[in-house]
Amino acid sequence: MAETEDMLGAPALAKGVGLCYVISLCGGWLTRETFDGTASDDNKAAALVLDMTLAVFIAVLVFYSRSKSKRDLMTPVAKRIGVFSAVMIPICFATGWFSDLSLASN
Repeated sequence: MAETEDMLGAPALAKGVGLCYVISLCGGWLTRETFDGTASDDNKAAALVLDMTLAVFIAVLVFYSRSKSKRDLMTPVAKRIGVFSAVMIPICFATGWFSDLSLASN
């Protein structure tokens, strides 16, 4: 029965992991606009918030995974998700950095 209860939490986990990638993508885009000087004051504030959120995500991912792994409490799937996330978060940030996600037409 414990396995079934763990499986019921999978949609919430997937939503959280997917949200992290979207925040990383948007953070990369807004950070690039901030450095280029084309961002409005509201977007500069949003870039700061997204970058700080991303830093917290990465810190939690690293420290939580490391502590769970040392105590051998992570399943092989959880380890794979952790490694995948550690690789994909910077990739999504770089994709956002090099993409133009704005809806305004020039």
